[in-house]
Amino acid sequence: KDLALTEHEYDEWGDPTSDFIAADVINTICPMSNLKKSSSHYPRMLIVGTMNDMNVPFWHATAFHAKLEKVVSSCKKNEKQQQHLLYVVEQGGHQLAFGTRLEVAALV
Repeated sequence: KDLALTEHEYDEWGDPTSDFIAADVINTICPMSNLKKSSSHYPRMLIVGTMNDMNVPFWHATAFHAKLEKVVSSCKKNEKQQQHLLYVVEQGGHQLAFGTRLEVAALV
């Protein structure tokens, strides 16, 4: 099976490689699957990933950011582009590091 990072969750979600219903459910909550070219607007976003996250590897944030930028640029040929910022934290896990404080004043 090529979903090694999620095999420990098969008892909760089902095995999407052999169960089509489980695959459909997972796709409904998957951020990557839900980015649609037909959507006319995505708000400004700050996408945060951490290098030591055992649940969600940092490259998920980078892949999501890249797909979001591609989808938005294909939808908005003549409009001002919304900013989508990517921030990868070197130290920290699934909920950042203890004592880490991420401040965002505004995405202008």
